[in-house]
Parts: sequence; structure tokens; C-alpha cells
Amino acid sequence: MHVIPKKNSMLQKSCFLFLALLLSHFATAQDALYFFRLGSQRLAGHQYQEAIGFFDQGIALDKYNAKAYGSRGLAKAGLGKQQEAIQDYNLALQLSPQDARAYFYRGLAFLDMQQKDAALYDFDQAIRFDPRFAVAYYHRALVYFEMKNYQEALYDLDQAVTLNPKDAKAWNNRGVVKDILGQYLDAIGDYSQGLQIKNDEADTYYNRGISYKNLGDYAKALEDFNKAIEFKTTKSDVYAHRGFVKSEQGDSKGALADYQKALEINPNDPIAYYNRGLELRKTDQTDKALEDFKKAIQLNPKYEGALFQQGLIATEKGQFQEAVALFDKVIALNKKNAKAFLMRANAKSGLKMNDSALKDYDQAILINPEYYQAYFNRGTLKLRIGDLEKAQEDLQKAQELQEGN
Repeated sequence: MHVIPKKNSMLQKSCFLFLALLLSHFATAQDALYFFRLGSQRLAGHQYQEAIGFFDQGIALDKYNAKAYGSRGLAKAGLGKQQEAIQDYNLALQLSPQDARAYFYRGLAFLDMQQKDAALYDFDQAIRFDPRFAVAYYHRALVYFEMKNYQEALYDLDQAVTLNPKDAKAWNNRGVVKDILGQYLDAIGDYSQGLQIKNDEADTYYNRGISYKNLGDYAKALEDFNKAIEFKTTKSDVYAHRGFVKSEQGDSKGALADYQKALEINPNDPIAYYNRGLELRKTDQTDKALEDFKKAIQLNPKYEGALFQQGLIATEKGQFQEAVALFDKVIALNKKNAKAFLMRANAKSGLKMNDSALKDYDQAILINPEYYQAYFNRGTLKLRIGDLEKAQEDLQKAQELQEGN
């Protein structure tokens, strides 16, 4: 005979079962939290492999912890396993679709893999869900900078320094963008602000020196390049630019010493070869200068200035055919280079390519209507081919422009 349990007995058993399940779940959650904390400690100490092991154990106990996936992704990124990190960020975002930090860190992983469009999307999302996320603006600016979208980069860096005025790197990078945009004084202001926050940044002194150099303030540029060197910069460019400043100040010996130092640091620095070539030209060491210009072009085949200087030397040596070919390359790189059209016209004139030379003089004047040398040379050529009336007009115009200067 079966005995039917009393209702109170059944209720007690149900309550006991529910309590046991609740305690079991609570214990599991506590264990998962324990492993998560251990993983976070290892992550903070850059012990990435151990961190991953603890996060694995925590996730095995609680597979719905979005932060655990995100943190494991950070550990994997720390080991350079960006693709695996992205998979963890994806899981975190499935569980927490508005997690600004998960988007941000996934963006960093994409950026590290040079997937700029994907990185840009993730930084957009991070900012969308956290409009005050200063570091997301900063990194989105880096992407825009690499894309040469300088206005967007400038906007994001404005936001970054507004939200975090103590970010010296953001001030420095905003200065770099402003320098590229020709806003040299504003760039100097940003570099100075960054140096107030951290006054031993060699790169910031170097960058501010570039802006002073661009303004023609060589004394201040020299001070900043000296500071950059004092704070142990590893840039060969600092010596190359300091050499240029010394050259402008008449210190040829000091300039050549700096170019040599730049090339000792980086034997493949085209700027140092180019600048040394210019200095050697000043001291009438043309053949040595030519070797430096050739080396600069070898390292950077699109080095407009070096190609132009090589073309000048070829013209001076009467090697007009070679000169034309070199100025062709300069003009292909920069169709607004009036001097290149003038010099190509001179070389063509030397080859008796009169009609083609006249067209180049015309183009030089079209680019720069105040270019008295182009009027003078065109007038001289017209005089030589017998176009006396037009020659007189050009020579008169050249004289007026030269007197006006």
C-alpha cells in the first residue's frame, strides 16, 4: 500500500531542493568571481598567460560574464594574439551590446592589424555609447591621421584634450596635426602645453623645433633640437634638422657634423643625405653633393628636392638631356613647381628645343605671375630666335618685377 505524502512534507522537500540549487548557484558564482579576480590581478601584472587560465576557469563556471570575455581578450591582445582577442570582444558584445570599452579594445586590436576601417567603426561605437571617452577620441584621431584626414583628426584631438587636459600625448599629437596644416604658432602652443605636463619628452621638443624651423625662428628651433638630444632622442632626423638650422645660421662645420651624426644613427636617412648635399653645394663640393642627392633618391625615389638638385647640377655641367629627364620627374611629382618648369625650359633651350622651352616658361609664369626670372629667360630666348617685339615685352616685365622686389 502506497502512502501519499502530506502536502507540508512535499512543500518542505521542494523548498529544500530550491535552497540547495540556490546555494549551489551562489557557490558557482562566487567561484567564478574568485577566478575572475585572480585573472584580473595577473592581467594587471602583465602575466597574460596565467590571466587567460584563470579567466578560462571563471568562464567555465559562468559563461554569461561579459567582463570576463573582455578581460580575457585583453590578455590575449597582450600576447599579440589579436584575432583571438577579437573573438573574445565579440562574445563580450553579444552579452553587452552597449559596452563602450569592449568596442574600444576591439578597435585597438583592429588598428594593430592595420584594419583601419574596422578600427574606425569600433571607435565610433565606443564614443557613441560613451561620449566622454577621451582615449577613444585620441585613438580615432590616430586612425584619421594615418588616413591623412587631418581635419577630422584635429576635431578628435580637440575633444581628447578637452576631456583630459592632462594628456601630454594628445597635446603633442594635436600640435603635429596643426603643423601639417601650416598652423605653426598654434602647434607651438600645443607642444608647450604638453611640455608643461611632462617636460622631458624628447619627441615634443623635436616637434616644437620643427614648427620653429618652419617659422624661420632658428634660434628657438636650435634650443628645442638641443633639448631633444639632451633627453636621449633616438631620431636621426633631429640631427638632420639641427644641421639645417646651423647651416642657416652660417655654421657650416657644425651642420656637416650633425648630418654625419644623423647618418651614423641611420645610414638610410634620405633627409640627412639631402641636407648634407645642400651644405656641400654651398662649399663648392659639387661632386660630393651629387653623390648625396643620388643616395637620397635611391632611398626615396620620390624625393622632389633631391631630384631637383640633381637636375640643377646636370644643367650646370651641360648635361641637358639628363637634366630634362630629372625635371620631368620633379614635375610629375609636383605640377605646381614653377622653378622646375623654369629649369626644364633652360635645359630644353640648351638642347635647342625652343618651342617646348617656351611652353615651359609660359607654364612657370602661369603658376607664378610674379616670376621675373621666367620673364627674363623667356625674353632672352625670344630675342635669340628673332621675336624682338615679344622679347622686349618680357625683358621689360622682368625688370619691373625685379625692381619691385
